[in-house]
Amino acid sequence: ANTNPSSLTTTGDNANVKLILAGDSGANLALTTSAQAGTHTLTLGSGNVEFNGNIAEGTGGTLKLVASDGRSFIFNSASMTSNAEIDGVSGGTGGTMTVSDDLTMSDSIGSSESIGVLTVAVSKTLTTNDAIVAKVLDVNGTIDKTGDAGSLDVELTSTLAGTINTGARVSGTVGQLYTGAVTLDGNTILTTTNDDIRFANKVESDSSDRNLTLTTGTQNVLFANTVGADENKEVGAIAITGGMIASNTIEAASLSVSLTSSISADVTTTGAVGQVYSGIATNGAANTRTLTATAGDVNFVTGYR
Repeated sequence: ANTNPSSLTTTGDNANVKLILAGDSGANLALTTSAQAGTHTLTLGSGNVEFNGNIAEGTGGTLKLVASDGRSFIFNSASMTSNAEIDGVSGGTGGTMTVSDDLTMSDSIGSSESIGVLTVAVSKTLTTNDAIVAKVLDVNGTIDKTGDAGSLDVELTSTLAGTINTGARVSGTVGQLYTGAVTLDGNTILTTTNDDIRFANKVESDSSDRNLTLTTGTQNVLFANTVGADENKEVGAIAITGGMIASNTIEAASLSVSLTSSISADVTTTGAVGQVYSGIATNGAANTRTLTATAGDVNFVTGYR
């Protein structure tokens, strides 16, 4: 870790703001600011900083932690109280936020400038009630976005092997938006409270079939690109509690959808469960679609039209 003063640049709207760094020689830091109005920004320009204590803003302002390109804020047994947020840098690739132990925070991650890489370690939980925007997402633990402010937006690639829960529907946003390719390197559970989950790029497993459990309440899961279609990248069981809009090919061990399904491409399943469409299923395009279950059935519980 690096605590050279030249690597930490602070700015504030009030000349009397104080940044209080408390930690040992290994740079395991806690951070607070004095109770002054305005936005107080700490920019990490070189090295990495690890936090083992509370990160808090005085009651009068907002604290922003900014990670420059290639730099990391690492959170070990830390917490962030209200009015403290984390961002990347304008026009850059953004730094890294690593959650190596459970972290609870109230404010946003990357809402002003997206964070470069957000990593959540195995069996660890990041809890927040505000928006998360990252270029790259690597989740082996849990993200629990408990509030209904903002959404989860991943601009580039995602590697998932854990659980992501997001809050209630917010007008004009998508609950979870994965713009880049998504790789499942473990069984993954994604949940919203009556909001969409959208995959704009392909979804695939690593070298093993990985299960994908998706809950959207009254809303939909949208697959704009292929799912499990690349060689040796088939997804395991896909279970959707909600609706589905599939615009491209799906290859999985099984597929179940509890509400309506709009199917615009071929679907192939290889497991005994096959395909179960509990709500009305429709052909989402004018062309012929082929639904193949090599070891099970294709079951339209309510009907197909």
